[in-house]
Amino acid sequence: MARVSLRQIFFNPRTGALVGLGFASGMPNGLIGDPLKAWLTDSGVNVKEIGLFALVTFPYVFKFLWAPLLDRYSLPLLGRRRGWLVLLQALLAAAVGVTALVGPRHPGASLVPIAIAGVAIVFLSASLDIVADAYRADVLPPDERASGAATFVMGWRIAFIAGTAGAMVLASRTGWPAAFGCLALLMAATIIVTLLAPEPPAAAPQTLREAVVEPFHNFVARAGWASLVILGFVLLFKMPDVLANEMLIPLLRDHLRFSLDEIAGIRQALGFFITITGALAGGLIVPKLGMMRSLWLFGVLQAVSNLGFWFLAIHGQDKTAFVAVTVVENFCGGLVAAGFVAYLMSLCDPRYSAAQYAILSAIMAGTRLLFGPYTGVLVRDYGYANFFLISAASGVPGMLLLLFLRTPGETHHGGDTLTPA
Repeated sequence: MARVSLRQIFFNPRTGALVGLGFASGMPNGLIGDPLKAWLTDSGVNVKEIGLFALVTFPYVFKFLWAPLLDRYSLPLLGRRRGWLVLLQALLAAAVGVTALVGPRHPGASLVPIAIAGVAIVFLSASLDIVADAYRADVLPPDERASGAATFVMGWRIAFIAGTAGAMVLASRTGWPAAFGCLALLMAATIIVTLLAPEPPAAAPQTLREAVVEPFHNFVARAGWASLVILGFVLLFKMPDVLANEMLIPLLRDHLRFSLDEIAGIRQALGFFITITGALAGGLIVPKLGMMRSLWLFGVLQAVSNLGFWFLAIHGQDKTAFVAVTVVENFCGGLVAAGFVAYLMSLCDPRYSAAQYAILSAIMAGTRLLFGPYTGVLVRDYGYANFFLISAASGVPGMLLLLFLRTPGETHHGGDTLTPA
């Protein structure tokens, strides 16, 4: 295995560009959540209407439906991937700027304009995610996938904080319209990174039918019966993380009675830096251990780290313990993010990476959709301590599926030959 240093991660033109692309991808994900709800709250919008604004995020769930179009068609300038990236970044900056103009200024103001702007931001953000994920899969050789995933995660997390905490800090000083206007300018600035980034060489599908049908056929043809195992693994691998995160805030607030300031300072601020550290460590570990051994290690650490929440549940409120658990859990989460994203990239053929990665990420998102609603019932019936034991044990099925998988082998044309172990 090739050895990868921190210098290679940050000064490689491929992985370095992914910091900026991760930032561009994370910014709209952040501002469309808590900042938008806070603006509506400050404008006197009732909680029922604020709750309905969750519906504007539906394009994130269905982005795989139009992903083949972004594989099939190219714009006249900058290449198949960068052309779409620049256009979508520019449109997103414009959409955020429009939101600054049409957002509610007083109680009783019409919410239709900001709802339309919100849907536009999410649609463009989901489309940007499709192309950014495809770009990342196309531009990185196998030995740079983990480090590329790590730098992308770092950029994404920085942008998410800027789009949430940054937006709120700005709004408290300048008002919500000015805050969203500043974020629009910041979004526009990410175009510079894309213009400087290298364009990955890859042949596009020749017909729309090929772009829609061939990603599925290509994946199944390369994997055979292992395709079902792979998809099951993608669905189940992050189960401990998904289950724990659903009930973490209720544990901290309702059961342990930590203050909002304590949660923000420890869980959000400290956790932010530790997650980035873990992702960078994952980027260094995967090339040294190999993909499969890294996934085994990260999967075990992901499950075991949930036992920290079990300890908090039985130990009671303890700020020092909360800090320690946050450090361990976020570091392991960063490792998983780098390793798992690198694995997903290894499953994609460069000709169809937009469609194939969109499908894989949709399946990964399905974990929360399928199992998240039951977490409250488990806490009600078994209590917080037993729930987090269950969440740790939920990592076993995904780990068992690893027994039937092995690292995809590279072919001469850059596609992967997916075979069972």
